Parts: sequence; structure tokens; C-alpha cells
Amino acid sequence: RPTTDTLLTAIVDIQQRFSGGGFGSADRSDRYPPRAEFLEALAGGGTPGKRWKLVYVCGKDSVIDARRRWKRLRTPGIAGGEEDGGGAVRPTNVLDPATFGLLRWFPPVLAYGQYIEDFVTAIQRFDLETFENENGIFEIFGSDLLKFTVIGLFKWPNSATRQVCAFRPTKAKVNIGSFWSWEPSLDGGGAALWSTEPETKAGPVPFHKAKVTELPFFKFILVDDKVAVAQGRSGSVALWARME
Repeated sequence: RPTTDTLLTAIVDIQQRFSGGGFGSADRSDRYPPRAEFLEALAGGGTPGKRWKLVYVCGKDSVIDARRRWKRLRTPGIAGGEEDGGGAVRPTNVLDPATFGLLRWFPPVLAYGQYIEDFVTAIQRFDLETFENENGIFEIFGSDLLKFTVIGLFKWPNSATRQVCAFRPTKAKVNIGSFWSWEPSLDGGGAALWSTEPETKAGPVPFHKAKVTELPFFKFILVDDKVAVAQGRSGSVALWARME
């Protein structure tokens, strides 16, 4: 498999080349599926939907840095552009709390791009018939002692032209072996549980009426029969592999 730096560069390359009107180019149709096919590739085929295993994640700062390098290398006359080696931005001070703070990434290695399937088994399921999304952690370092799953609805408005899939978990499942389990409700009655804006005077906004920008979302960069790549609301990117 490619190095993490090579993978990040490829993700940014696809994102930058085929954003906006570029999706209709001959290059995209020959090499990558069109945007209109993303939703079916992600969730079609009938209940219970399709499952995707998380393989790679990379934090926002490294994605931004890689995007800037991509633009520099393709802009004539910018000094130093040809000498940029690419890859994720690395910390200059390992003790810097802004770099390694818990509110950014934990563990911090994920901020710079990391294959994680050898450490954590995290799986998502999307079902186009019910528009149900399930996202869970099922193993940690090969042990299934602790399992954590959230389930809820998702929506993808104007999927033929847009890349944004929003979701809102309404319930969770926590299991510690066969000894203890807990299934709390996360349903606050609307998008207010996840919204960046306050509730309206009339109360929480129902999920079907909430704007995608008020909800957790993925902006999918690529979805085919093997991989799904998306950038989250936080600005980080992730790659999943299709599970049979």
C-alpha cells in the first residue's frame, strides 16, 4: 500500500482536480465515477446496506498544508514550488499543546495521517432504502471486549450534483464483553444536539428540515465499489474500504 504521504497527496489531487465543474471532464469519467453515482455506490443494494471499514485518517492542518502545496506546484513562477517534497505537515515542537492538545487529535499521530485498521476496527454502514447510518468501533488492538456504536438517519440532498451527506445519531450502544451493556438515546428531538446554531424559539429543528451545515457531515471526494473517501465537518479526511 502507498505511504501515508503519498495517499494524502493522491486524495488532495482528486479533490482539487475534480471539484466544481471539473467533475464533468473526460478525465474524471474515464478514471473515476461521476458524483451522481456516489450515493448508490455508498449505500445501495438493499437493506441492510453497505459496510465500510475505516482504513486511514488525517487531520485538518495536514490536509490544508497538502492542498497549499498542490496549488503551489501547479502555479508557475512561485519560488520553491518544485522543491516541495509533499506529505503531511509535521510538528516542530513535540511539547506544543496547540499541536498535541486533546481537542485537536488523540493520539496526535492521527493528525499527520495514519493507517489505523491494524489498531482499531471501525465500521460504518449506510442503507439507501432506510437512510440509516450505523457507525461503530468493534475491536481495539484485536480485542472485541469494548464495542461502541451510534445509529441514526442520514440524508444527501441533491445527490446528483452535491457531495455532502449529513447525519444525526439518535441512539448509541455500548458493550463491555457480555457483562455489561448500555443503550442511551441521543435523540434531542432535532438537529439542536449537533447544530452549530442555537435552537429556534419554536424548539429544535427536525432532522429532515435541518440544513446540512447544521449537522455532522461528510463531503465525499470519491466513492466507488472499492473505496470511499470523504472530508468531515472538522476538515479531516478519511478513507474507508468496502466490506463484502
